[in-house]
Amino acid sequence: MAISFKKINFSTAQPEDLNRLLNMLVASLDDIITPLSQSPLSSPILIKNIQLSAGQLNYINHKYPGVPQSWIVCKCNNVFNMVKESATPNPIPDKQVILESTCDAVVDLLFF
Repeated sequence: MAISFKKINFSTAQPEDLNRLLNMLVASLDDIITPLSQSPLSSPILIKNIQLSAGQLNYINHKYPGVPQSWIVCKCNNVFNMVKESATPNPIPDKQVILESTCDAVVDLLFF
C-alpha cells in the first residue's frame, strides 16, 4: 500500500483525514513487520564455546524451539576448520543437530 502525504494538507486537515492517514501508516507498517516477525531469523539462538572433535559425530543440543531451519558458525578458534551437518540419521532433530568437524575446534553456533 503506497502512502501519499501530498493529498493531506496538515495545516487544514480534519481529524478524519489524520485518522485515515494514521490507519494507512499502521497498515503499511503491518505489511512490513509481519513477514519479518515470522522469519526464523527473528528469534535465533546463539550457543557459545561448543567443543567439536575431529573425526567424530558431535551431538549438539541446539535449544531452538522446534527444528532449526539452519545454523551458522559465528566464531571458530581454528581457521582451517570446516563444519558440516552429518548424514547420520538424527532421531531427535527438534532437540539436537549432529555435526562433523575437520579439526578439533571451539565454535559459536547461531541456530535459526
